[in-house]
Amino acid sequence: MRDDKRIDRRFPIQRGVEIRLVSGDIIYGVTRDLSFSGSFIECDTTGFEAGEECYLAVMLENGKKSAEIFSDIRYFTESGIGCHFLTFDSGYYQFLTNYSLQESEA
Repeated sequence: MRDDKRIDRRFPIQRGVEIRLVSGDIIYGVTRDLSFSGSFIECDTTGFEAGEECYLAVMLENGKKSAEIFSDIRYFTESGIGCHFLTFDSGYYQFLTNYSLQESEA
């Protein structure tokens, strides 16, 4: 039995990510993990607030960015932010599905 409260399994995937705040500011970071519902992103957390909405673009395996993923910031620490995805595109869905299938075959 899992002892965390997450709905979706987190995968230890490190990918570059671009975070665009509603204010227009852009921050760059690296994912510590990814799931179908969220991510923890290591980045400078100066100026972030819990509940703030943002748009994420994740670097996919083909070297392109996903379409922007509308998200909200659930929490932040000194090392990064925890984001909950409110939407995502088919490219991101396919990327994570392929990763999970490869991991289950290993």
